[in-house]
Amino acid sequence: MEYPTDAAEKMRLWLQTDLRTAMKQRRQQDVATLRCLIAALDNAGAVRVEPAQRDYRRTEGQSQYVATGSGDGPTEVPRKSLSDADVDHLLREEYEARRNAADQLESVGKPAELLRSEAALVARYIRPCA
Repeated sequence: MEYPTDAAEKMRLWLQTDLRTAMKQRRQQDVATLRCLIAALDNAGAVRVEPAQRDYRRTEGQSQYVATGSGDGPTEVPRKSLSDADVDHLLREEYEARRNAADQLESVGKPAELLRSEAALVARYIRPCA
């Protein structure tokens, strides 16, 4: 088995392991939060690909435009490599977003236990400051 060297891959492996455990234990709230964190990591590692130049023309007898030209298919590019600091920053943003939302809910008299427990789950993955 090859172990990941990228910080995002290490975190993704940890999150996916915990996700499987949460799924087996039917902890729906944890499952949703862990999936959200995995998606945030995936989005952070995504590389923007410029859309291919397409030649659009109106075809005779049709009311729509069709793409003619190359580049209409999927494009494969390597993901960005994220450092430990990048992953930690992303997790802190996820934590702060949940905590701030909970504070706002409580300020208008609404319950925020769900958001507080999500923030506590996210906090488990944040490295302590050195």
